[in-house]
Amino acid sequence: MNCPYCHRQEQFLTSLAYYGRDYGTNVYACIPCGASVGTHRRSKRPLGTLANAELKGLRMKAHELFDPLWKNNVMSRKAAYSFLRKIMGLSKEQAHIGMFNKRQCLELIGILSDMKAQKERA
Repeated sequence: MNCPYCHRQEQFLTSLAYYGRDYGTNVYACIPCGASVGTHRRSKRPLGTLANAELKGLRMKAHELFDPLWKNNVMSRKAAYSFLRKIMGLSKEQAHIGMFNKRQCLELIGILSDMKAQKERA
């Protein structure tokens, strides 16, 4: 596949080759522009889509706000992802933050930030 940012060929590397440390995963990476995405364990199955530094940061912020819904037992993980699908209008296959683009991340961050602020005011 080609990088969506610079359109060069992405590379498939072990985490040891990419990070200099073995995390037990692999990485698809575009070395020229720095976009990357990890894989499920040592498989070739990516965790999402290739992301540059800006999108990685937005996805991390989205996870920071979303994950406590199920990690803090506000709801089950299954219910949290069902909620995500509903509020974002997504299919089950699309409802993964690792698949989100910038607009989707910003939308989710806005929704969850508003929810958090409302809860704190109550």
